[in-house]
Amino acid sequence: MYFYIEILKQRLDAINQLRVSRALAAMRPDFQHVYSLLPTLLHFHHPMLPGYLDSIVPHGICFYVPDETQRTWLNDIGCQLGAAIAILNNGEQPITGVYSMGSASSIGQNANSDLDIWMCHQSWLNDEERAQLQRKCRLLEQWQIDGVWTLIFVITKTVASEKKITALPSVSYC
Repeated sequence: MYFYIEILKQRLDAINQLRVSRALAAMRPDFQHVYSLLPTLLHFHHPMLPGYLDSIVPHGICFYVPDETQRTWLNDIGCQLGAAIAILNNGEQPITGVYSMGSASSIGQNANSDLDIWMCHQSWLNDEERAQLQRKCRLLEQWQIDGVWTLIFVITKTVASEKKITALPSVSYC
């Protein structure tokens, strides 16, 4: 039974990867750039990166590993600094997942589509940490490249896992 579940998970991952690949192929280059860098910007917190706040801000996505494009971008910034940006350890982090919602990656996507992102965080973040994370998200929303409109919704992991995400009052907009 376990083996069968693993095969189904692999198939689902493959379908999702195909869906994302097709969506990226249909996106404008600036939209692709923002789409691919948002997880990186939520995972790292550094003065040279968009979304930086001069305070302690929860950052890091559970089990996130930057892809080749994201690593190249980070290395370029590291070269400008003369030092590499510190890589976080893999494992439990404040951010549990980053999800593209709305028309992005769907048949409804077009050249004028915005980017709706749901960022789920651990339920153990306190009020101040959630507020700092929301401030970072607001800064990332303001970081627009050639008019790529981005909206980031901050949601606790518990709300998302209990499928309460359909009720707007349970979604904290940043």
